Amino acid sequence: MTRVICRWKKSKWWWIKMGKRIIAVVLMLMTVLLAVSCSESPEKAETEPRQIGYLCENGIAKYDIVIPFNAGEAVKNAAEELTDYVYQATGARLSVKLDTEISSGSPYISLGETSQLQDEALSIDYAALGSDGFVLKTVQGNYYIIAQTERGVLYGAYDFLEKVIGIKFIAYDYTYVPQTPTVALYETDDVQIPAIQNRCYLSNQLMHNREFAAHMRMTNEYIAQEEKYGGDIGIFREIDAVHNTLDYVTDAYYAQHPDWYFVYGEGESAEIYDIHFSNVGLNEDGTIDDSLEISPVKVAIANIKRYIQESDSTIFMIGQEDRTITCECSECKRQEAKFGRSGMIIRFVNAIVREVEAWMEEEGIERDIRFATFAYYYSQTAPVDTQLQPLDPSVVPHEKLYIRLAPITAYNYYGLQDENQSIVIQNMMTGWTALTDRVMIWTYHTAYSGYLCYYPTMQHWEEDLRLYAEQDALYVLMQSAYQVNAIWINHMETYVASKMMWNPQLNVEDLKREFISYYYAGIEEYVIEFMDILDTHYATFMAPGGVDASLRPITTIGGADSLMNPQLYSVNFWENIFDILDQADNKIETLDISEEEKTDLHDRVAMIRLTPQYMVMMKYDMYYPDDPFGKFEFYDAFFASCAKYDIQYVTEAQTIDGLKFNLGYTG
Repeated sequence: MTRVICRWKKSKWWWIKMGKRIIAVVLMLMTVLLAVSCSESPEKAETEPRQIGYLCENGIAKYDIVIPFNAGEAVKNAAEELTDYVYQATGARLSVKLDTEISSGSPYISLGETSQLQDEALSIDYAALGSDGFVLKTVQGNYYIIAQTERGVLYGAYDFLEKVIGIKFIAYDYTYVPQTPTVALYETDDVQIPAIQNRCYLSNQLMHNREFAAHMRMTNEYIAQEEKYGGDIGIFREIDAVHNTLDYVTDAYYAQHPDWYFVYGEGESAEIYDIHFSNVGLNEDGTIDDSLEISPVKVAIANIKRYIQESDSTIFMIGQEDRTITCECSECKRQEAKFGRSGMIIRFVNAIVREVEAWMEEEGIERDIRFATFAYYYSQTAPVDTQLQPLDPSVVPHEKLYIRLAPITAYNYYGLQDENQSIVIQNMMTGWTALTDRVMIWTYHTAYSGYLCYYPTMQHWEEDLRLYAEQDALYVLMQSAYQVNAIWINHMETYVASKMMWNPQLNVEDLKREFISYYYAGIEEYVIEFMDILDTHYATFMAPGGVDASLRPITTIGGADSLMNPQLYSVNFWENIFDILDQADNKIETLDISEEEKTDLHDRVAMIRLTPQYMVMMKYDMYYPDDPFGKFEFYDAFFASCAKYDIQYVTEAQTIDGLKFNLGYTG
């Protein structure tokens, strides 16, 4: 092949001219590149933090963990959790040393108030962190987990494991641990403060698994956490921690003072329902009637003083009994008209709080004691007029008294202030916050007359939890099927709630799918399809004009019968649902995972299957009127799963044995 070389001959002026042009272009390009570099550098600084070293490299630990020489149980547990999970993920074993033992120049992760932290003299707003907040901060190549409390340090350690190692605390029976022998550490200055100070999703697995509750950063009056998991939050629980007016004023006084009590029923069926809130020993202005030597309010005060002396508790609930019926005597009706039913209760509690506060000052008791009372059933409505003014000065809650809003009559498919709620529920928050800025929340997230029914409420968690955070709610408890562990949706809801109550700005759908992707890895598309079908079905019926109000599947906390109404479904609908779960089971057998992992996935599908099994079984004759014998095979499969997964209750009041009796099942 002949290569032709063309030679161009130009004058020197042409070359000078072209050279100037080339120089101009180069200068322009340099200017653009410099501008781009300058404009992008802050973003890069944010998205690409500087690496400070390796926590471990090829399974070899490069950092130590340092704890204070006087570390408490929670900080020691934080160190153990870090070493254990880092070892599981990387094969590297971090050493735990006291702050007096750490060698100079050796990089470390500091937990809590170590001498190394004190030497740094960092500016930390500990008060702003509260009891659960924490700071993750790097200084000169060292990593500090800082908090005001040991519980905050423990939660910070869990956050470190999640962000740095990739650990995922998914469910009570599953923690995702990646396999990564090399882990880099980067500069960080991360402050984490929960939007809601005290948080709990009241599910069975949280109540009975303290370690899992700590992983989810939750505690409540039903979970007395050990010191290693951060300790208790101070709610008094030596008596019923919730519905307890008859614990403060016991029925031992009934024989001599029957007028203290509201008794419902006649003869042998008569029962003390609560104290008589119109006759607790108060003057009309809400002060204590000292002309009475003994009265319900004085008895309650004496008991609370004793409880304060005998315990370290800081929050005392004074809650009406769990009743829907109120006394209709003339005095109760009179006081209801003047103070409101809720106002009658507040007057009683206010008098207690004032007296206890004065006593504590006299006795020199320097504890931050707070009180709470319910807005529940007949006391849901705040004692305010149409202009949101208090009905009487005596019904304004004391500054140490929190109102625990429990919208038990809400339609739980909708948010608290949704237009589909009753006016009472829509106005509940507005009414109470006109009187006080001290609120607590108790909401409901299951069908108590049918735990196994599909009962979605996550669709309004974002708006409600943001509302609670805006109101600076001290405590949010979201009650679920607390008696049963194997309610599949509770596992998902527990995960989502733990994230959302810490940060309500997160997205519920993202969190649901994140949970599904880990807990149902390999079959997630079937679980998503299963939920999407039911969610779409319910959304159609719950939309305005979607179905007659009497047929709406999701009403209040009961309503299981409406959830299972065959008019809302068809045989084909349920058979499609079962087919999706069958496909999931078949897919499991094709996955490249261990037999143990396959068994776990089959169990998780079986727990999901309990929902359509229960909802069909309870109406079986209406779906299959010509198959009277086939239903016993259906019963067999359902009750076998209940036995396998230790389901003892199907409703809040009915056991499995009770259900078998009602169905005539003897298998």
